[in-house]
Amino acid sequence: MTLIYNSDYDVVLTGETHGTVMNYITQLEFIKYLNHENDKLYIISEMGYGSARLFSRYINTGNEKILEMVFDTLEGTASDTHEAYKFWQTLYEYNRTLDEDKKLEVYGVDIEHEITAGLLNLYLLPYDKEVAKEYNEGFDAFISTYNDLNNLEEIEALVEIIKLSIDKDEEFFRRLYGEHFFDFKMTINNMYRIIEINEDPNFYRDELMYETFKELYEALDTGVFFGQFGSEHMVKDIYTSFMRGDERFAMKLERDTFDKKLKVLSIMYLYTDSERMVNSGEGSHKIYQDTFHTEILRNPNNEELLLFDLNTDNSPFTKALHFFGAYNREAVTTDFVDYFLLINGSEGTKMMP
Repeated sequence: MTLIYNSDYDVVLTGETHGTVMNYITQLEFIKYLNHENDKLYIISEMGYGSARLFSRYINTGNEKILEMVFDTLEGTASDTHEAYKFWQTLYEYNRTLDEDKKLEVYGVDIEHEITAGLLNLYLLPYDKEVAKEYNEGFDAFISTYNDLNNLEEIEALVEIIKLSIDKDEEFFRRLYGEHFFDFKMTINNMYRIIEINEDPNFYRDELMYETFKELYEALDTGVFFGQFGSEHMVKDIYTSFMRGDERFAMKLERDTFDKKLKVLSIMYLYTDSERMVNSGEGSHKIYQDTFHTEILRNPNNEELLLFDLNTDNSPFTKALHFFGAYNREAVTTDFVDYFLLINGSEGTKMMP
């Protein structure tokens, strides 16, 4: 699998169908490749900010207890799989071989699906105990309540209290958390947004991803961002799907100017003879494929991975629309993605015991 990579890209997004083994193998290979090709690589993820920062803490420390605690918050979800656990362990082993300036960091841009993971990240963030003494009710006692919350209503109430406290006296929290203030504020804001979403079903998830990314882009040093998302989020134009006419995450990144116009590389995974874990975790079923996968994207040697550059000279994908259904306009395939990665023979993931 060879990627013809242009270092001018600011964001590289791959798009998967969740719940199949090869996703983790390809994600790891893209991370290694892009980290080698760029001075600085940041990993963005389809998970909440707090959850991602816990994984980031793990791959930079190797503290297995943190990994276990994160997976405790994921218990029973589609992310609670053997393959996901092994992926993070393997990423840690890779990360520990890197020079300090090449070490990887993980940032979540999605809603905090598992709000207890956000709470755990808050609990583990270091803070200045001298500054904490200025807190009226004793900040040490306040922070210790994180571990004593037993239900979603209690957690939401605490998040709202902290959000109001930050809005009232941000300078105190800046002094309290120092270099960790950004992580603290982003974690709280992301947890607060999930409360807002529960109250407002019209709140658009990809809009949140975009807003969170904007804050990251403005706060972090120059680098390239890589993320593997569900394929709906990394398409660069509107097409016919359950998302109707809603703008995707990748679309918003390319259309905003930030401090410059971002260049996004979009790679969609397609599958042949592959399975995905069913949402209940009880077994697998076939991933959809049709004649497009076998007659237009040909794989005569039955390779496990086959990458198609859609922008080559005389490419049919730059002249006509294949695979996608355009949403109320004329379009060609390369309006939506730059590459297809054909994955052959991937098994469904397995839930942790």
